[in-house]
Amino acid sequence: MAGKSRKEERGLTGLEVLGVAIRAETEAHRFYTQALRGVQNPLLKEKLLRLAAEEKRHRQILEARYRKSSGEEFPPIPGKEESREKEDAQRPEPGRDPETGHPKRAGGRPVLPARGAEVR
Repeated sequence: MAGKSRKEERGLTGLEVLGVAIRAETEAHRFYTQALRGVQNPLLKEKLLRLAAEEKRHRQILEARYRKSSGEEFPPIPGKEESREKEDAQRPEPGRDPETGHPKRAGGRPVLPARGAEVR
């Protein structure tokens, strides 16, 4: 990958991964608490409350891990677009073999360069 720094080639850092995980746990907690609105069934209500509490606990564990690893109190939580851009940068172009970068034929097999052809 010409022109990219070593960090860009690696993708998300460990702390960024923790930030994404914290955001996911926060969103899951919000989902379960919002799902509670209007629920009449006591068993379903109990299950949703338990799931929301579990997601909150997961978030607290991840935040503690972040504080221990970074020394910072509040993790910078990458937005969906930021993390998606980094993930997309790591994906091979559609129709190309992820390991070689060569185009793929129908059926998924890579098209290999002709003998003596320049390989980039």
